[in-house]
Amino acid sequence: MSNVLSKTRKARVRGAGFTLVEAAISIVLVSVLLVAALNTVAAAKLGQQQTAERGQAHLLAQELMSEIMRQDYADPEDVGRIDLRDPMLSTAAMGADSGESNSNRLDFDDVDDYDGWNASPPQNKDGPLIPNLAGWRRIVTVERRSLADSKQPTGTEEGLKHITVQVERDGALIAQLEALKGAGLPPLPPEPSVLFVVTDDVAPSSDELARQALMESWGFTVSLIAAAALQADFDNAVVNANVAYVSETILSSDLGTKLVAAPIGVVNEEGQLIDDFGFASGTPFAYSTTNATVLDNTHYITSPFATGLISVTTSSQPHIYADVGLGDDVQVLGTISSGKASLLTVNAGGTLAGGGAAPARRVKMFWGNTGFDFTTLTPDGQTIMKRAIEWAAGMEKP
Repeated sequence: MSNVLSKTRKARVRGAGFTLVEAAISIVLVSVLLVAALNTVAAAKLGQQQTAERGQAHLLAQELMSEIMRQDYADPEDVGRIDLRDPMLSTAAMGADSGESNSNRLDFDDVDDYDGWNASPPQNKDGPLIPNLAGWRRIVTVERRSLADSKQPTGTEEGLKHITVQVERDGALIAQLEALKGAGLPPLPPEPSVLFVVTDDVAPSSDELARQALMESWGFTVSLIAAAALQADFDNAVVNANVAYVSETILSSDLGTKLVAAPIGVVNEEGQLIDDFGFASGTPFAYSTTNATVLDNTHYITSPFATGLISVTTSSQPHIYADVGLGDDVQVLGTISSGKASLLTVNAGGTLAGGGAAPARRVKMFWGNTGFDFTTLTPDGQTIMKRAIEWAAGMEKP
């Protein structure tokens, strides 16, 4: 009997020991899974941060390149004698001329002046630093290029210059833009003059200021008008603009129908106005996402993209779609949420939802609704915004 009890105790001990091993293995497995999950979250956060950083760097490079490309090819004092055989032009040093300030770019009047420009943190043209950019740097290089081979640097003047704008953060290159400027090239085409509809034209919100800064970085002229301004104020303002841009930050009831009959292009973010502008008669719906689908890339707005998914924002943000009641001539360029019509256009004269014809070009953007964070817009989202404004203004680029 004692032998039987002894064996029973041993069996229990062995059983208990096996349970402890199982528990230890379980703890190890849970630890491994937890570490993997934390690594995944960290990688996702890092990816979002890097995407936002690249977008910021691209904007900084684009803003400075736009400024440079609007300068003369050579010093205005030499314009009357731009002869490619002129030895003075062939040997002239690059960089700021004598008497031109090194503390800001206000005195720069030709492309050469920017060669060697290097500022950290980046600064505006008149000198003040751009806030919240400690550790960032913008660098410009300008060099003469051969007319026979634009990739080949040359020590003599042939009427072609290559400009490079680089943006670094903490010494690492984040963005780089390159462009060619020619002595005999025609001036750049004019850029849109935008009437920007905001909540308060005296004290715009930070999101509205971000939109304005982005448009101005493209060389667009931007003037502000409050959504609650009188109809007469809008009628006077559209005379000096070729496109209006309606921010989602406004109250739809403040703007109402003040731009419905405007004879200029309109780009609209505010979802509650899609019926007023005749895109759709149905109720707009909001859907939070980061992605959208390019349905039609034969249009100017979407032509840089392949059909299919693109990333519009770096984090999930409210987008607007119209489920039913689209106007007969409304074109669906992009969709969200399993094929819901979101990026919409209509040409001047096109039939609108509810009847009537569009007095000028109209665009309804992907994004909108309360809480949309404009700073999350990706470079692809910014491209859609830029080209939407250019198309609505009738100022498409080649």
